[in-house]
Amino acid sequence: MTRVVVLFLWIALTAVFSATRHTVPHAPRNVFGDANNPAVRDHRILYTDWKAKKGTEPEKAWRAVGRIFALDTEQQTSLTGTATLVGTDPATNCDVVLTAGHCILDSNLQTITDRIYFVPNMQGMPNDLSGAAVLKEILAIGSENPIADRSNDWALVRLDRKLGDTYGYIPVAESMPADVLTNLEITLIGYSTDIHRGEFATIHSGDGCKCVDILNGRLIRHSCDNTKGASGAPMLANIPNEGIKIVALNVASFHDTNGQLPAKGTPFRLDIANVAVRVEKFVKKLAPYVNKGK
Repeated sequence: MTRVVVLFLWIALTAVFSATRHTVPHAPRNVFGDANNPAVRDHRILYTDWKAKKGTEPEKAWRAVGRIFALDTEQQTSLTGTATLVGTDPATNCDVVLTAGHCILDSNLQTITDRIYFVPNMQGMPNDLSGAAVLKEILAIGSENPIADRSNDWALVRLDRKLGDTYGYIPVAESMPADVLTNLEITLIGYSTDIHRGEFATIHSGDGCKCVDILNGRLIRHSCDNTKGASGAPMLANIPNEGIKIVALNVASFHDTNGQLPAKGTPFRLDIANVAVRVEKFVKKLAPYVNKGK
């Protein structure tokens, strides 16, 4: 009887804890149990559900967002993140993706392109990777040590093929002053691993997804809900007379004073906020690869 009571209390406490959960990037890895949690689904809904609810939005823009991942020798996912089709390399006619710099580096800060796949509009892990693009060449990277330099945690990487004719591209805003950015309605699309192991994109949009401020003019703090796997996720806004553009790049979360990650379920606070890179950091590097008129 005692065991039954203890089990019941544990389940009840878990339900209460999960119901108040707001995840942050790079949360603890053991977060796979929330796929059907209504509290999570209210904040971030699956891409396939979102399309049905937001049928008037230009679907092609969202299809340009995809998952990047590496496989180990046992074909298990050893790295995961998010990237977006943003242009084409004119020298090779292969497409260019924008992602977080740390997503293409190993633990020794060595580049691992040629071992990273990109699948745009991914909706479940493909059984055959022959149709997946491979990250081939780093065209530009913000920092050699992006973990220590989050305001420059970005990279532009050339793929081994052209995908944008099918999936489209999302343009990057040329400039986002703080007073403009903090008043925009933001949509973040990323492959967070806490819902279906990051095999489907999730979306957070609305009042709870805002760029709050810019620290020392360098690093954006934001409240958009996401977790591990959404590094490199585009933060989008529908800019008047310009359309949907990338206005920031989600990259990480703040650590506390002891260097620890915020616990799962921690509400948004400025001292542990999600952080994003400003578009001004990379938009000029992107210029040679922008597809004019697309």
